[in-house]
Amino acid sequence: MNWGRVFFVFFSMFGLTLNVVFLYENNVVILFLAASVNFVCVTLRIGVKSSLSAEILATLLVGVLHLIAGFIVLQVFESLHLAYAIVLGAVVANAVSLLLLVLESTKDNQEDI
Repeated sequence: MNWGRVFFVFFSMFGLTLNVVFLYENNVVILFLAASVNFVCVTLRIGVKSSLSAEILATLLVGVLHLIAGFIVLQVFESLHLAYAIVLGAVVANAVSLLLLVLESTKDNQEDI
């Protein structure tokens, strides 16, 4: 079992679910946690060399930047509606990241056969 991949998938799913929780609860602490967990995902993915590594890292970076922007908008401009829209972008980026991760896993499994 590849424990690095297990931790990465765990934090990726945790980040995505925290994004969705923010869309339901609209709490600034949850948004901060979502940004932090997604940042951990980025740091776990740096240095991984695999078939779709660059694409997965790029989507993770997009998600983190969306969450940071959403946090700033919520704290500085106090616009919940705009922060909500920005976090939706992070949800899409994280979903694409997980889709690419599944594609990478199936591709790696086919190469092993």
